[in-house]
Amino acid sequence: MPRRPTAGAVPMTKSARAAARSAAADHAPPVPMWCAVGLSLAVIGSAAFNGVGVLCATVLVAVVIVALTRLHASAAGAATTSELLGSVLGPVSARFTGLVQLAAYAALGVGAAVSLGLQPLGMAGVDPETVLTSWLWPMWAGIGVIVAGTLVAVLPTRTVMATVAVLAGLGLLAYFYLALAVIAKMASGSPQVMGGTESISTVDMLAAALPLGLSLFGFEAPTAASDRLRSVARPLGVAVGITAVCAVVLLVAVNLSTIAGFSHRATDLPLIVPELFGDMGRQSLNLASALLGVAVVLATMWAATRVAARLFGGGVVTAVSVPAVMCVLTVVACRFPEDIGELLFVVPALLLFVVYVAVGEANARVAGSPVAMQLPRAVLVVVLLAVLLISVREGYFILGSIWPLLVAAVITAAAAIFARTTPRPAHPPR
Repeated sequence: MPRRPTAGAVPMTKSARAAARSAAADHAPPVPMWCAVGLSLAVIGSAAFNGVGVLCATVLVAVVIVALTRLHASAAGAATTSELLGSVLGPVSARFTGLVQLAAYAALGVGAAVSLGLQPLGMAGVDPETVLTSWLWPMWAGIGVIVAGTLVAVLPTRTVMATVAVLAGLGLLAYFYLALAVIAKMASGSPQVMGGTESISTVDMLAAALPLGLSLFGFEAPTAASDRLRSVARPLGVAVGITAVCAVVLLVAVNLSTIAGFSHRATDLPLIVPELFGDMGRQSLNLASALLGVAVVLATMWAATRVAARLFGGGVVTAVSVPAVMCVLTVVACRFPEDIGELLFVVPALLLFVVYVAVGEANARVAGSPVAMQLPRAVLVVVLLAVLLISVREGYFILGSIWPLLVAAVITAAAAIFARTTPRPAHPPR
């Protein structure tokens, strides 16, 4: 039997129900710190292979974290990173930052999906030439994007972040223990593995390390749900610290196990582990790579969808459009890996560096001590000049290296124009 309405009760209208849902969303519970740490680790965990570059990047990241913390304290109700900036710089800057972030997170997700699509083919022993000419690679990569988009659409934020945290933690822990196993093997007297990187000069190492230092880009991904973070400094700082520790351990493992001079990166570890531990080591590497790859795709899909929902409004259209666009880009990238592959990793770094510069500018306008206000902006400018000048000195900006700069410049200009001409939704979902 249907329940009889209580005397004096007023039936809730459709608009009242929508308002109630919006109010409930506004009071969503905070995200646990470990979930935010895991989300940040998912995006930056693979940077542990960049060795000295990661250690250089911690300087840049530290000042950006300080700036984000001050912005979060001054506008705790801001729902996303772009709204933190918008609370100081205005709504146009907020839309601009959100559009740049959306493009960067989408490109990061596409790059991760392209790499993840190779995992099942590599485990099945498919010939590399066959992979490049068949549709198996785009198919698996596209499936990964579709599954990630579906999970983000149907699961709550807290569940998505917890899943990402577990996957990223397991993947990074596997790499960490494999590096420790290599160190233990060398300490027991095993012969070193042939190969390694030749010794390079200090200037050459800085020329390689500073651009690689941008590999920590995306560490701020949890601030896409800024209003659900109790603290910005703790989860981001812990994630960057864990990545730096892993980078040191991986770097020690590679340098102890190779004969050549000092290597500033740990990219040879996937070659060293199978040499020392055989098929078991190779399978462990594949498992770690797959876990971290799935975590990256899921984390970037969540971040891109979250930012898009705040820019254009939530609902089915946004939940479908973001994965659809990323899926198309993934298929194109798999078909033209030589032309697009580099763009998927360099362009997001440049785009997010634009966001960090905007963070530094917004931080300079938040009241506080002169050091806290001006130091982040100064450090960001110095790092930018160092990357550009050292790279020019070493001849890094050949024609092929200019393309990422041009693409990033075009995206940034388009975002600036769109931000000025397009109004923001009146009631974006939280």
